[in-house]
Amino acid sequence: MLALPLYVAVVVWFTWPLAAHVDTALPHTWEGCHFDLLQMVWALAHQSRALVTAPWAIAEANIYYPTPHALFYGDAGSGALPFFMPTFLLTGNPALASNLLFLGSVALAAWALHAVVTRWTGSHLAGFVAAWSFLTSRWVLWTWIPSAPHYAVLVYFPFVMLLGAMPTTSCRSSCCKGSPPSTWRFPCCSAWASLRRSGRSARGTVGRGSA
Repeated sequence: MLALPLYVAVVVWFTWPLAAHVDTALPHTWEGCHFDLLQMVWALAHQSRALVTAPWAIAEANIYYPTPHALFYGDAGSGALPFFMPTFLLTGNPALASNLLFLGSVALAAWALHAVVTRWTGSHLAGFVAAWSFLTSRWVLWTWIPSAPHYAVLVYFPFVMLLGAMPTTSCRSSCCKGSPPSTWRFPCCSAWASLRRSGRSARGTVGRGSA
């Protein structure tokens, strides 16, 4: 966890002065920020409100009236809601929620890369190189993701790769019975538990079908 503050600081430095105006401004790194970013902030704000007021009508966005299910005429970005919704509901500030989604998710993804590569190699230097390579990609902080902040939610992918790279015969014991570092134990065990539940469900379905 000690690496996380480092990557937060690096992301803030790379994107400065966005952090100084985190509640009043949005990224403007290329022309896509003029429209894609605004659409995504609107979509996430709409879904956040709908989930606490009328979740059954979440697709009925306040656009393109009277067209039904208008939310899905563009990216919904629903996977980013856990990172956007709490801030938005607490503050009512979509700019703040979007910026924290963007900056925080990129920092978390860099930290996850560091943790997983360090686990594989035993070298914090290797973990840092992996995270630095990610952060210095123009796609991450200067072109695509600033205009589409829902794509910043990449923190799960390194742990998925970690789980996928484990031998199937020892995955369970490696994840949940040993003493792995706390930086990756929880995501790994959660993924393993989900896989077990899916397997039991599939076997039950096949059994009922055969009967």
